[in-house]
Amino acid sequence: MDKGTYLRNDQCLWPNAKKSIVRFFKTLTPYFSSLNTAGKLMLGFVLPVLQGSWLILKRSIARLFKTLVSYLPPLWLNLKRSIAWLFKTLVSYLPSLNIARKLMLGFIPLVVLLVSISVFAIFNLSRLNSLSDSILKTDTVIIAESEKIIDAILDQELYVRRYLILKTKDLLETFWERDKQFKQLLTRVTEVSEGRDYPIDEITSLHNEYNYILIKLSVSRFDSSSSKGKKLEKEIKEKQEAIITLTKGMAAEAHRDQNKKTGMTSAIGTTAFKGSVIFCVLGLFLSVAAAMLITRNISGAVKKLSLATEKISKGEFDYTPDI
Repeated sequence: MDKGTYLRNDQCLWPNAKKSIVRFFKTLTPYFSSLNTAGKLMLGFVLPVLQGSWLILKRSIARLFKTLVSYLPPLWLNLKRSIAWLFKTLVSYLPSLNIARKLMLGFIPLVVLLVSISVFAIFNLSRLNSLSDSILKTDTVIIAESEKIIDAILDQELYVRRYLILKTKDLLETFWERDKQFKQLLTRVTEVSEGRDYPIDEITSLHNEYNYILIKLSVSRFDSSSSKGKKLEKEIKEKQEAIITLTKGMAAEAHRDQNKKTGMTSAIGTTAFKGSVIFCVLGLFLSVAAAMLITRNISGAVKKLSLATEKISKGEFDYTPDI
């Protein structure tokens, strides 16, 4: 199939295009019959616009593909010529160097290899350090603080119920201490959240309502089995469950982020290992190639010098060695 056929064939650009269009119109037919006159007229204007847009899109894709196909071979040819020219220039420049510079040139691939591996390793270590820091200072902290938040609201209810039985002020003071602890924990979560959209405001609002209901329960004089008592108990459970649900949602999201970052850490380690192996193999190949090229060039100069010495020793003083 030639390029023109490929570009003109709808099946290549969109497999089963005709079947999809037919299926679409079959689905649209029952809906069309249910429309009023104004709706049908509007749809009559929309369909030609859609058809024209599809034709323009198809032609644009075909033109873009054709341009890419025509542009890639010259690009590859120019790149190949540039590499060949660079190699020839280096080879032609090599004989004009002295032995010390040739030996220095032989160490260049090793230096390039060392620098490349160092930069690659530092980059990956930086990514690993960033992920580990985020896991330890954000995800782990949020998971731990979420558990403490749930314990704090449960303790508040516990101390209020104890106060209803024992009527000691120490229990109310402990209740307010748990309230203070709850707010500190929420502040801590906000500080380490890294800009994540946690429902902190919603939890704070629910906790204020929760506190109000518990205080109302602590000063109430009616029996818990009465209708008002049952209503308070129901409200306490509802607010408590809402706070726990939101808090567990934060912890679950932190768990997901932690697992995702752990997977990324493993992937970075694998990439770093593969990259190091590739750099080592490439550096070894370049080092061997440079060593062979320089050794051959130096040995060639030594052979020419030996030949010149032999000719001069035979009395050919007009001989000029090409070294």
